[in-house]
Amino acid sequence: MRIPAWPAARLTLQPRDDAHGRTSFVRAAIDESLWPQSHKAMFGASALSNRHCVTLEAIADIVMRHTGEPPQQYSRTNTDNVRDTGRILAEWLREMARTSAQTRISLKQLSYFFASGSQRAYAIATVLNHIAHRPIKRMSDVGTGVGMIPWLLRTDFPEISHFELFEPEPKFHPALDLLWTQRDPAHSYTLTRARAEQADFGTGNDLIIFCQCSYLVAREERPAVLKRAWGSLNPGGVLLVNEVMKNASVFGTSHPDLIDRNEMMAIMPGNHRIFLKQSGWKKAEDIRRVPAWISGSRSMLVSVRDA
Repeated sequence: MRIPAWPAARLTLQPRDDAHGRTSFVRAAIDESLWPQSHKAMFGASALSNRHCVTLEAIADIVMRHTGEPPQQYSRTNTDNVRDTGRILAEWLREMARTSAQTRISLKQLSYFFASGSQRAYAIATVLNHIAHRPIKRMSDVGTGVGMIPWLLRTDFPEISHFELFEPEPKFHPALDLLWTQRDPAHSYTLTRARAEQADFGTGNDLIIFCQCSYLVAREERPAVLKRAWGSLNPGGVLLVNEVMKNASVFGTSHPDLIDRNEMMAIMPGNHRIFLKQSGWKKAEDIRRVPAWISGSRSMLVSVRDA
């Protein structure tokens, strides 16, 4: 999404701030000086193809607030639910950006939650629509942060009636509660202030996700955590792991905390398959045939319990 700034400089909006002077959606949501009223805005191609529809609507709402028009070359959804949810997310984003100092969540962290949540929710929804699974009525998200991914998935799977959100970091809880108070009354949620090692997944889950948090679990505890999550699933339930694995080029080979791909293959329960961004999240692959550097935000490891 690019917006010409007066008189000649060009302001480029993207998910996160970077060293090239490009500005995050979150910073643009709060800084009025970045928005010349007489200019247009547009999405980049990658944003349109890899973001959740609700976050696109939230950004469109922010653009319209400042320019009076939606982003150029962007066709707004005709679904009232997505538009309304996008408007709620935009308001939450503005409020969080304004109060980042009080909430102790930095703009960088907020940008990460917004951008990564958008990408991962889009990918997860696409994967789930291309595998056979039971109806998803109960979902758990481990290391949920502010709960962005499951909050977005409500529009894709309105049949979900309860969300269990595991997040041990107290500083994220106010932002999570503020976001989740804006929800359909049919959707209930529970915030469990526990690490994965202490998580009690109970029974009756239809979907459990681990997004870039398994590496934080003590190595000796990882098999037990995944086994406990697997055992809590209903027949036909889904266990999904999105994890940067060791030797992934994004971190290099020396990052000490990443999970080795062979370890992940050994501890992941069930007959697991991997879905890749390069195939549009629509094709299951054998993880042994996929290079480790493709893992991370570009892959989803999935196991479905036998029905």
